Amino acid sequence: MPVELGSFDAIIGMDWLRRHHVVIVCDEKLVQVPFGNKTLVFRGAESYIGRESRLTISATKEDDKPEGKQVKD
Repeated sequence: MPVELGSFDAIIGMDWLRRHHVVIVCDEKLVQVPFGNKTLVFRGAESYIGRESRLTISATKEDDKPEGKQVKD
């Protein structure tokens, strides 16, 4: 079930990805998310000349976060 969303950035925790059995295929710019009895497929756009797609992965532990004010939704 391909999903056409255009350009977007998302920050998703590694625990969420693991819990939902997400598959990331970097060389195909593909993310597969099981959803009920189907699979959501997010496919990255082709690179433009002189512009590459990038994937940045970073991780922090709960106790690494600075103390102080936090904005809640």
